Amino acid sequence: MSLLKDLEDRLETILEGFFARTFRGGLQPIEIASRLTKELRGKKVIGISYTYVPNRFKVFINPEDKERFSSYENAIKKELVNYLISYARSNSLSFITRPSIKFIGVDTVPAGQVRVEGIITEDNQQPIPEEALHQQTRVMDLRELELAASARHILVLLDSEGRERKYPVNKKLFCIGRSEDNDLVIKDPSVSRHHAEMSLDGNDRAWIVDRDSTNGTAVNGAKVTRARLEEGDVISLGTSKLIYQTQ
Repeated sequence: MSLLKDLEDRLETILEGFFARTFRGGLQPIEIASRLTKELRGKKVIGISYTYVPNRFKVFINPEDKERFSSYENAIKKELVNYLISYARSNSLSFITRPSIKFIGVDTVPAGQVRVEGIITEDNQQPIPEEALHQQTRVMDLRELELAASARHILVLLDSEGRERKYPVNKKLFCIGRSEDNDLVIKDPSVSRHHAEMSLDGNDRAWIVDRDSTNGTAVNGAKVTRARLEEGDVISLGTSKLIYQTQ
């Protein structure tokens, strides 16, 4: 079952007959969920280890729609927040605090329509439940977000299931390997403890350098000891693969 369908079913259960009578033909909570999802995807920030998304949302709707929602507004917002947490978890996205949603009635939004604005902020200090933290919805520091947003060079790690994790390179010498003292730690037995390093020269060009690793370093399938990186190059460290990107 899709997350949106699950949300719709949960709302129908909570609101029962009131849902059918009041919401049919007007603005639907499920439409708000879709707009929240779009705002989430559109304002992603790539962090050191995670991708961060807005955690505070203003939902602008027509005053008539807000009045229709008023009796069950808190229940609707609670379900929308739970939906956002589930969506973020299933798409490897992270919040810095638990999401919050505020409904605002404005005449400039026509009845039946919705406008959403989302921001990343630490002002809302309500913690994310512990179970959500263990499922990749993380609380992170805004300084880390600023560093991530300013990074031009990115390494994308492909895990064993084909999922991507992006690592912005925010320093001139970026160390990669299995040991915990590396900038990018890869828990793969085929990767040496200090396998390789990515360096940026005076012209901000990226280079990959092998550090006498056991299984070697390759770029696009060719073994290298030192090579300049171009957009889209695939770096192989043992059996692990990284993709070099710029932004």
